[in-house]
Amino acid sequence: MANCDACFMPPPVKPVIKPSIPTTLNPQDAPQLYAKIRTNSESFLRSRLGIPQGTALPPSLATLINTQASEAVSRNLEEITKANIDATVRGQLKAPSFALFDDRIKTALDSADHITQSPDVAAILKQKAELLWAKAKAYKDAGFSPEEAMEILLAEIGAKGKP
Repeated sequence: MANCDACFMPPPVKPVIKPSIPTTLNPQDAPQLYAKIRTNSESFLRSRLGIPQGTALPPSLATLINTQASEAVSRNLEEITKANIDATVRGQLKAPSFALFDDRIKTALDSADHITQSPDVAAILKQKAELLWAKAKAYKDAGFSPEEAMEILLAEIGAKGKP
């Protein structure tokens, strides 16, 4: 068998072609917002620099205002849009977890129905009630009032989850 460098070459990798997506927005994408920001910035700078209303701004200042306003609008629209889309995606991804939760609720309900249909449940509940009654009687015999005995029982049930 001949020594062949091509035999050990990895297969060619297909390039990933991404669609062309604009990364910045134009002021025309949000004209009212852009105009408001530009107007506010112009007014602020006119007052700070002592340029009277009605007087043309120096071209470099006008260009700076337009550029900064455009970049600010673009940047903030992108951030707000991203946040909105991220929230939507998270909401969609959480939706299936609600289905799982609903399945668990249905299983719990079916289990509870199955338990209550058992003939042993009534006997078990009656026995637990008799034990609680005996415990309450023991507290009363020990000198606690009926109200105190009940409070002690409720505290025990709450602390342990069972009498």
